[in-house]
Amino acid sequence: LSIIDNDQSLIYWFSLTKKSFNKINNSEIKTASLVAGYNKITLFYVKDKGVYKIDDKIKVSRVIEADNDWGKIVDLWIYNGNVYLLDKEKDEIYKYLVAETGYSSKNSYFKSGQSIDLQQANSLAIDSSVYIGFNDFIAKYTAGDRDEFKTSFPTENINITKIYTNKDLEKVFAW
Repeated sequence: LSIIDNDQSLIYWFSLTKKSFNKINNSEIKTASLVAGYNKITLFYVKDKGVYKIDDKIKVSRVIEADNDWGKIVDLWIYNGNVYLLDKEKDEIYKYLVAETGYSSKNSYFKSGQSIDLQQANSLAIDSSVYIGFNDFIAKYTAGDRDEFKTSFPTENINITKIYTNKDLEKVFAW
């Protein structure tokens, strides 16, 4: 679990399996809005600057430069080392493949004709399929194609603010 504290330019990193806690301090964290972790790597997003990586030696470096084509990035996810950015303004999920020297150039996650209106999208989660959270439903994509996905919520009037899953879970959770 990683939590951003913009006021103190800190990211708090908690590991339940290792029962450990770290504080990562860097001036770029002051304006970070998103954080994601994978293995021993933490990434955070800074609007108009890009994506930064904190490695296992607590070294901070920019790994993806801000792109003029980006609109409003509202979520960041890492899956198998690859970076996914949810852009609700441009109706796009950008995928950056992990490489030996960093990350590839951006690719669209969606296959041709598969994108949907993401103006109301609020979060992203990946377990091998990609789930996109909206205020009142969740969309599922597998390998860039739209997949059927049904939910059962305890009430009809819901307001989803965040979704979560990972490759070790059998369910998608909605807050």
